[in-house]
Amino acid sequence: MVNTQPPEWASVLMNDVKAIKSQVSKIEGIEKTVNQIYGKIKELESNVSSIDSRLSSVENSCSFISNQHDDHKKELEETKSKLKTLKSTCNSLEKKTVSLEKDKSSLESKINDLEYRSMRDNLMFYGLPEQENENCENVIKGLIGEKLQLPQAGNLAFDHVHRVGVPARGKVRPIVAKFHYFKERELVRNKSFELADNLKAANIGIGAQWPKQMRDARKTLSAVMAQEKAKGNVVKLVRDKLYINGQLYKPDESMITEDP
Repeated sequence: MVNTQPPEWASVLMNDVKAIKSQVSKIEGIEKTVNQIYGKIKELESNVSSIDSRLSSVENSCSFISNQHDDHKKELEETKSKLKTLKSTCNSLEKKTVSLEKDKSSLESKINDLEYRSMRDNLMFYGLPEQENENCENVIKGLIGEKLQLPQAGNLAFDHVHRVGVPARGKVRPIVAKFHYFKERELVRNKSFELADNLKAANIGIGAQWPKQMRDARKTLSAVMAQEKAKGNVVKLVRDKLYINGQLYKPDESMITEDP
């Protein structure tokens, strides 16, 4: 009988071949896994490179922003310093302005006072018809002698007498007369009060000459004066101040007691 079983060594060899094939298969699987891992590593390296590039870009941007921030901060500090200087300058100018306003008010008051004093000896005559080549002094003396009935009119002394303003058609300019003696000026002025009705009937007016500021103030106060007089109050207008029952009238303030 023939033995069909392979020899023992062949069986061992086959087992070894199977074992080797199994190992090769495992190696191939490991190699495949390694290749996959390598591919992922390459992908990660690419991603890292991209991230690194983006990070560098961000760092550059941050550096640029930081530099801009520093520049803006420096400009802001410089602006604050300039504003502080300007504020100090403005405060100084404001103080100077207040001081100048006080000086201006004081100078205006002094100028008005000087202007008033320069007009102290003057009287204004209104409503006297103008004549060509007229002698204003003779016109005034004639008015004083005729309308005010003062016999010494011809002997009154004047420093100067003239029309005021520019000639205008249909307009009669007033005459200003500067008396040499204040007593004579007061004599004429008081007489004009006594004969006010006669002068009014003849459309003639006589009054003191005032600086414009005082004239405007007196015009406003005259309306108040008339109202207060109608109420039975005692009123007195002294230059550009109105006294009501001995109290100084002030439009925007309560009245302050002050002797005129």
